[in-house]
Amino acid sequence: MWLCGSYELGGQLSPPEALGAVASSVVPFTPKPLKTVLGTIVMPLLCESADAWSAFVISASIVALDLSTGKLRWAYQQVHHDIWDFDSPSPTVLIDAPVNGTMVRGIAQPSKTGYVYFLNRETGRPVFPIKETPVKQDSFQRTSKTQPIPTMAPFSKVRVDAQMAKALQASADSQRRGLKIIPSTIFNGFGVKGTTLDATAPSASGGDNWPPSSYDPQSHMYYVCAQNGSQAFQVATQKYRAGGTLTGAAVFAFTGFNNPGTLTAYDMTTGRIAWQRQFPDACYSGTVATAGNLVFVGRNRGQLEAYNGRTGARLLSFQLGAGVNTTVTPYSLNGKERIVVLAGGNALNGSAHGDSLWQLSLDGTMAQAAAGSSGRAIQHAGDSQRTRTSGNSTSTANVRGDATAGRSVFANNCASCHGALGTGGNGGPNLRNEPLARTVAGTIRQVTNGGGGMPAFGGQLTSQQIADVAAYVTTAITGGR
Repeated sequence: MWLCGSYELGGQLSPPEALGAVASSVVPFTPKPLKTVLGTIVMPLLCESADAWSAFVISASIVALDLSTGKLRWAYQQVHHDIWDFDSPSPTVLIDAPVNGTMVRGIAQPSKTGYVYFLNRETGRPVFPIKETPVKQDSFQRTSKTQPIPTMAPFSKVRVDAQMAKALQASADSQRRGLKIIPSTIFNGFGVKGTTLDATAPSASGGDNWPPSSYDPQSHMYYVCAQNGSQAFQVATQKYRAGGTLTGAAVFAFTGFNNPGTLTAYDMTTGRIAWQRQFPDACYSGTVATAGNLVFVGRNRGQLEAYNGRTGARLLSFQLGAGVNTTVTPYSLNGKERIVVLAGGNALNGSAHGDSLWQLSLDGTMAQAAAGSSGRAIQHAGDSQRTRTSGNSTSTANVRGDATAGRSVFANNCASCHGALGTGGNGGPNLRNEPLARTVAGTIRQVTNGGGGMPAFGGQLTSQQIADVAAYVTTAITGGR
């Protein structure tokens, strides 16, 4: 972990009095750093706290560390003062490609910004120009005067269109009447007061979120799976309260995690888009390119699809019965090529749920599964698709909870935000400080309906699971007090 504004690179921390800011730290969000033959590991880092407003040099950045000493070799900042949550959760990919007659040893990083950052992995410098571009300013949030915008065309929309604006307007109307969404572009600041909200694209969901990208070293084609999200905020000044949730937003209009999607192929010798497929739903699986010129992609409705890597023509669509929201794993067994993939669905985008591990080959004889029905996504506060369940529903009120069973429910659904012990974690408050968490009825109501930045689980968990987790929270974590 580094302190934002590493003095080794000449950065400076923001003054402590600035917006009540405190020193912030950054960590990698991607599942696994990339090890190179150059004796380095390369990884993207998260954004800093939005209140820490200086142009920190290693937050929202790609960094290379010396493998033997841990010292910083180079860092490239993708977003200056990231107030949009534009980190890069997707794994970094090694790319060796001939560019202008020279073989470049590079890395590619697709981002929530909708852009690919293609850097020389020896120096950290862009392979194709990335220009510091003036952007609209927000004096309250001390936004950076410029942002590094790649000349490689974006794989997601970076300007709010009419469809996005309509969805954001519905989201804003559900929170406060009289607000007007103003379609805008990437890197616009957020409103502080008034009745207009500047909407930006992409959103914190992407662009590309966690889904991995892939590269074919024979064709030099690079494949990115993404979506066209958008968002709009109205900033609020909030007083610190121990254990409380501080979102910094009075209004958060958001289009969720299942926006229209894209599958994009780049020719990395030129940096140009070779082809792009448009989907009505998010491309939320990642891509895998094979030596046979195939690109495998999973779909939310349960299809496993394969495309011609050079042309983008679809060659295969096979129904697996639940959302294919992960990448395939190709392998060879007894001289025959096979792939294995999980069809389990995804909670955030509400794809059909299941629990099937499929192994497929050209000589397979098993028929396709019946298509599963789409689930209800667990929504973040402000999502325009959110439908709240009323209070303590009768379906849960008469169910007796089992705290032992609730421990597993908590670990699988709650611990990632509230921590394994319920005392706070990745954005979730310490439950011992939350009045609703002290009673079974209050816990059931909060879990069912969500609110205050917490998604609603009423359409995701069964009544028994909600009763079980309420029993666990009130006995093992808060003790009813």
